[in-house]
Amino acid sequence: MATVYAVAADLFFAERLERALRELGHTPLVVDLSAGGEGAAGEAAPDPGAGLAIIDLEAGAAALSAIRAARQRGIPVLAFGPHVAVQARRAAEAAGARVVTKSQLTRSFADLVAGMLGSSD
Repeated sequence: MATVYAVAADLFFAERLERALRELGHTPLVVDLSAGGEGAAGEAAPDPGAGLAIIDLEAGAAALSAIRAARQRGIPVLAFGPHVAVQARRAAEAAGARVVTKSQLTRSFADLVAGMLGSSD
């Protein structure tokens, strides 16, 4: 299976992402930015060997930094956030991410991950 890099803005969701990825047979590399805040953006650069990056738009500037870094390395990006965060969603799409709401991610996680790992964006 694949190594999946993920950035989460809160500890609870970081743990959920890690658990869900392991259950799907992937190797998760999860960065929880809840403790370090925006200052942890340096940690938000995905490993070049990752097959997919999953980025929480609620991580703010660190999220966009991680999206750009992943896309520069040719890693497909699945970004998620609240449906009301229109500006963040547009910025993520402009940076090359596929964007879904947090509820869509939760509801269709396995299908979204499988689809993104199959894409060669």
